[in-house]
Amino acid sequence: MFLRRRGDASYGMLATMPPTAQLLLLSTGGFFLTGLLCGCWKHSHICCGADNAGPAYVEVPYRAGFMYAFAMLVLERFVIASQLPDSVELAAVVVQVAFFAFPIFTYVVHGVLQDTDNQFKPPHLLGRLVLPPAVVTASMLAIAAADIGGFWVLLWGATLA
Repeated sequence: MFLRRRGDASYGMLATMPPTAQLLLLSTGGFFLTGLLCGCWKHSHICCGADNAGPAYVEVPYRAGFMYAFAMLVLERFVIASQLPDSVELAAVVVQVAFFAFPIFTYVVHGVLQDTDNQFKPPHLLGRLVLPPAVVTASMLAIAAADIGGFWVLLWGATLA
């Protein structure tokens, strides 16, 4: 458990936090910064674009970055409540962070390439490359399994308290 009180000498010091707490704090910051940077990107399109609107895959990572930042804070609360071994909690969090970051990465790639306004609509484009539908389906199933499975582990750990 990594909950510290303000009076503690180590309160808020990243180096003294357990690895799971460090990962969650840095992920929160990384996702929030992604939202802020994508917001600048989006607003540059709004100000300077022909239609005064941001492309779909500039808007999506902008919103997802903020949403996932706050999701990391929710995960932190479940890690605090969990009674599982630190290694199990860390594994659950690593899986979730990775599978939250992967979609944002693909959104940004689509935003840069301007290759689609719906990555699920066939043909599944990645620039000039056409992805097989099985790749898209497998990616979505892996994301769902990782996110739900990782959270289930933390929820289970919290119910042991």
